[in-house]
Amino acid sequence: GTLANVLLNNVGDPFKDSETSRMEVKKHERKLLAILEKYYGLPEHSTRGYVTTGGTEGNFAGLWWSKRFMINTLLPQLVVKDDEIKRLMREEQELLSGLAKIPNNDYEKRVEQLTNIIANRDAVAKLSGLVQQLLTPTVFFTKDHTHYSMPKIAEILRLNIRFIQSNPDGSMDLNHFKKELILHLGAHPLSAVIVIANIGTTITGAVDNVPEIKKTLDESNPKPLYTIHLDGALTGFVMPVLKPFGDIPNYFDALGVNTLAFSAHKYPGLSQPCGVILASQ
Repeated sequence: GTLANVLLNNVGDPFKDSETSRMEVKKHERKLLAILEKYYGLPEHSTRGYVTTGGTEGNFAGLWWSKRFMINTLLPQLVVKDDEIKRLMREEQELLSGLAKIPNNDYEKRVEQLTNIIANRDAVAKLSGLVQQLLTPTVFFTKDHTHYSMPKIAEILRLNIRFIQSNPDGSMDLNHFKKELILHLGAHPLSAVIVIANIGTTITGAVDNVPEIKKTLDESNPKPLYTIHLDGALTGFVMPVLKPFGDIPNYFDALGVNTLAFSAHKYPGLSQPCGVILASQ
């Protein structure tokens, strides 16, 4: 006599009703997201998201969407570099054909041609490295206090990871973050950056200083393409109540946040593991 005895196939985007299943609750899911938009001070219809199976899926969605956003944003640079690589590879074929026509005893010309081939291959390798930087964002997170799923998700999504030390309370050490960001961008200036900011770490309940994280990113040189994911598994749901960043009107725009995930089986008290992921459009 309860919904627990009813199979509901609620698969897919909640903003697109199912064309095959007659039993779904997507309209209720959309209402929930609308309530959360208002709760977090977000403009109506300004976000997308869905109800997840828990914190791990919410974090996965946040990092996956961030990576897709970054690749789409950097696509013009990728196309230019890919075209340049193809041009250099065509030139290499011409150089190799030219080398085959040079007599074996004409050492000077052969050395000159081989030198050109090597330089060409070096240019291709350099460009390929730059393309790899564009395709592989780097995730910064606190090593000992960020959710255990992050390294696994980064491996699945082919993201680089860079560990940041924590303060005694479990929050991110911003001095160490700034140092690691400078070192990273010095070696990989084209690499996009995803920062995982914890809103209530699982063990200590620490809250990262998101405004300072954003300020550090904005003031870095070069300034990377970046996104900030709020992992609010523990206290993300009660941010508007606890107000860790003071009275702010919009928990996305005011903090520079792109995605937010929280668990609904913690503070909301649902009886089975689940959560919500929200993302700015």
